[in-house]
Amino acid sequence: MRLPEQNGMLYLGGRVDGNGEPLADAPLLYDARDLTTHAVCLGMTGSGKTGLGVGLIEEVALSGIPALVIDPKGDMTNLMLAFPDLLPEDLKPWVDIEAARRRDLSIDEYAQHVAESWRKGLAQWGIDGARIARFRDSVETVIYTPGSDAGRSLSIVESLHAPPLDWDRDAGILRERISSTVSAILALVGIESDPVSGREHILMAAILERVWRSGQDVDLGRLILEVQKPPFDHLGVLPLEVFYPEKDRMKLALALNGLLASPSFAAWMQGDPLSAGALLRAADGRPRISIFTLAHLQDAERFFFVTLLLEQVRSWLRVQEGTPNLRALLYFDELYGFMPPYPANPPTKELLLTLLKQARSQGMGLVLATQNPVDLDYKGLSNAGTWFIGKLQTANDRERVLEGLRGASLEVGVSVEGTSLGDLIAGLQPRTFLMHNVHGDAPVLFRTRHVMSYLRGPLTRVQIQELTRGGARPGQRTAAEQPTLPAQSVTVATPDIVPEKVQEPPATAGLPTRAPLLPSGVRQFFLPVQVPLEWAIRKAEASGRMIIYQQQLLVYRPALYGRAAVRIESAKHDVSEKLTVSRVIPVPEDDPFVAWHTEPIATTLEQLDERPAQGARFGSLPVLLGDAKRLRAVEREFADFVYREVSLTLSYHPELKLTARPDEPAGEFRRRCADALRERRDAEIEKLEKSYQTKVDRLQDRIRREERELDQDETEFEARKREELLSAGESVLNLLTRRRQSRMLSTASRKRRMTQRAKADLSDSKQMIEDLEDDLEDLLGELEEEIEAVKARWSETAENLDTVSLRPRKSDIYVEAWGVAWAPYWDIVYEDSGVARQLSLAAFEA
Repeated sequence: MRLPEQNGMLYLGGRVDGNGEPLADAPLLYDARDLTTHAVCLGMTGSGKTGLGVGLIEEVALSGIPALVIDPKGDMTNLMLAFPDLLPEDLKPWVDIEAARRRDLSIDEYAQHVAESWRKGLAQWGIDGARIARFRDSVETVIYTPGSDAGRSLSIVESLHAPPLDWDRDAGILRERISSTVSAILALVGIESDPVSGREHILMAAILERVWRSGQDVDLGRLILEVQKPPFDHLGVLPLEVFYPEKDRMKLALALNGLLASPSFAAWMQGDPLSAGALLRAADGRPRISIFTLAHLQDAERFFFVTLLLEQVRSWLRVQEGTPNLRALLYFDELYGFMPPYPANPPTKELLLTLLKQARSQGMGLVLATQNPVDLDYKGLSNAGTWFIGKLQTANDRERVLEGLRGASLEVGVSVEGTSLGDLIAGLQPRTFLMHNVHGDAPVLFRTRHVMSYLRGPLTRVQIQELTRGGARPGQRTAAEQPTLPAQSVTVATPDIVPEKVQEPPATAGLPTRAPLLPSGVRQFFLPVQVPLEWAIRKAEASGRMIIYQQQLLVYRPALYGRAAVRIESAKHDVSEKLTVSRVIPVPEDDPFVAWHTEPIATTLEQLDERPAQGARFGSLPVLLGDAKRLRAVEREFADFVYREVSLTLSYHPELKLTARPDEPAGEFRRRCADALRERRDAEIEKLEKSYQTKVDRLQDRIRREERELDQDETEFEARKREELLSAGESVLNLLTRRRQSRMLSTASRKRRMTQRAKADLSDSKQMIEDLEDDLEDLLGELEEEIEAVKARWSETAENLDTVSLRPRKSDIYVEAWGVAWAPYWDIVYEDSGVARQLSLAAFEA
C-alpha cells in the first residue's frame, strides 16, 4: 500500500470489506482532532488491541503531539523498541528465546527471521526505516516505573504541593483535588473512608485545605504530625475530641507513618516531579511519550499513582487555553478496575469521567482500552466519540456494545442492524476492527497497519533498566560502531545543520550566507526545514530514477508571504466567523507579476521560524521583492485575491432554514436537522389530529345519542309486544264470552300497528348506529392515511440537504502580516549517465 502522508491525519491501517478482504488503495486516515472527543478500544485477547494502540501513539507522535500512556500490563513499553535500520542485531537482545527454541533456531537465526518478517510487514504498508527514524527523532520516549527504580522514578512530593489556584475563584476545583488525593493516600494504607461520612477522610481533607489555604506545601511527614495534632479544635459543630478522639487519630498516624517508614516507599519520594507539563515535554522542547508501567505494583499502589497522575492532568488542563486541535493524548491500556460500572466507585473513576467531560475544550484526547465492555462504566462509553471494536467473544459483551452503538447511531443518522453487526463483531479476524466515529458518516471496517515498534511483549525489569540507563536507545550506534555506507547510500544531513565539509554545487557556489537586505518596513520570515535530505531524495526517486548525489547545499529562495484575517457574517444564516488565510507564493526571478492561482504553500505564522538554519545560503532577491512601492501594490492584490477566493461553504436545509455552524461536524448538523424535522412533523401531526378530533367528537356524540334512542326504542318495542300479546288474549276471551267482535278486532289491529312501528324505529336506530360507526371508522382511517403522508413527506425532506456559500465583504478583510518568506531547498549535484546534473528539492512540507 502506498504510504499516505497528510498533516494531522493518523495512518491507522487499510479498509477491508465485510469478508475481511483489503480494498484496493484504501488507507484508513483518522483525523487527530477527532481524538478530542475521546475513543474506546474494545477487543478480547488476541484481537490486536495492543497493535492498534501502539500504532495510534506512533502516529500521534509523528504529528508532534505528546502522550501520557498508563500501562498496567507493560505491553506499551514496546514503544521504545523502534529500529530504523531494521537489522537483526538490533532485534537480537529483545527476541523471545523460547520462541527460537520452539523453532529449533539459534538466537542469531531467529533474530534474522524476525527482522526479515518485520521488514516485509512494514513494506506492505509503505513504511521504511526513514519513517521509523522520524518517529524516534520526533519524540522523547521515557519509561517511568512509579515506586521502583527499574525505569525512571517519579516523586509524588509535588502532588502534595499547594496548587497555584485562587481559593476565592477555584474552591470547588481545589476541594476536588484534595478529596481525590486523600482517597489515594488512604487506599495506599488499606483504609476505606467515604469522603462524605468517613472521619479519616474528613480529617485529612480539612488538614490539607487549611495548609493549602495558607499557601504552604505539605509532605507526608507533616501530614502525619498534623493528624496527631490538628491545627483546629472543631470539625463541623462538634469538638475534635468528640468527632475523632486522639486515641483513634494515633492509629491513623501510625498507619501513615508505617507507610513513610517502609524502605520500599522511598522510591515514591525520589525522581522526576509528577508534573503533567514536564511529563508532556522533554527538556529540549520535543513532545514526550511518557509510559507509566504499573505491572510491578499492587492494586492499592496502582490506584494511588493513577489518582495522583490524573489529578495532575486535570490541574494542568485548568490553566490551558481552549483549542479545537489535539494538544495531548492520554492513553489508558487495560482499564479493568479503574472505571468500573455502578456501584463500584474507586477514586480513579470520578477523575476519568471528569476528564472525559472537560478535557475536550483544552485539546486533550482520552483513549481507553479494555478487553470487556462490562469493565467500563456506561458513562465512559457514552462520552466516547470513536469506538474501535475488535473481536468480542461473549454474547454479553457484544450486546453491551450493540446497545451503545444503537444509541450512537441514532445521533448520526446511521442505521445499525443489531443481529448482523453482532455476528460481524463475533467473527472479526485478528487486527481487524470496526470503527464507529461520530464525525464520520458510517461505521468502517479496517485492518491495522504494521507497527513501527517491535512488539516483543511486556519487558522485564532488567530490560527496562537497560533501556532507561543504557545511554543510547536500542538500535542507536556510537560513531565508532556506525557501519560504512555503500556507494549508493544516501548521506543524511539533519534539517537544521549542514555538514561542515560540503562541496558546493557550481550553480550555488558563492551564494551569500546572509539574507539580502529588504526594503525598509518589509518583514522577513523563514519556512522551517521539515524534510531531511534523505526523505527529499526518496520522494524524487519515486519517479523511477535512482539518485546518488555527490554534493549538497541548503539554499533559501525568496517568496511572498501574506496572512489575512477574514470576517464572514450573515444574519440570515446566523453566522459570524473569523478565518485566517496564510499563503507563501513563489516569485520567479524575471516575472513582475504574482501568479495568485498557482498552487500556494499553505502555512501559518506560528509555523514560521525567526531565523534561518545554520550554514544555509541565500538566493538572489527578485526585482519585485526589492521594490517597496510594488510590494505595497501587491499587498492590495493579495487582499483582492482573498476576497475573490475565500468563501465559507456550509450545509444548509432549505425547508428548515437551518445552517450548519462552521465548526459543526456533519453528523451533529444532521442530528440537529433531524430533531427540528421531528418537531415540525409532530407539530403538523398534532394540528392534523386536532382538526379531525372535532369531526370524531361530533360522530361519537351522534352515536351516543342514537344509542340512547336505541335503548328507548327497545323498551318501547318490548312494551308494544306485551300490549299486543295482552290484546290478543283479550280477544280470545271476548270470543268465548260472545262479546262484540268489531271492537275487539279494532283494538288488536291498532296494537299490531304500534308494535310494527316500534320495531321499525328499533331497526332504524340500529342501522343509524351502524352507519355512524362506519363513518367514524372511515374518518379514523382517513386520519391515519394523512398522518402517514405527513411522515413520508418529512422523511423525504430529511435528505434534502443543500449547501450555501458565504463570502466576505471587502471591508471585512485585513492583512495582518506581509513580507518575504525564505523557503529552504536542498540543492544537490548527482551523476546521470556520466553527466553531472543539478537538482533542487524542497526541504519544507508543501
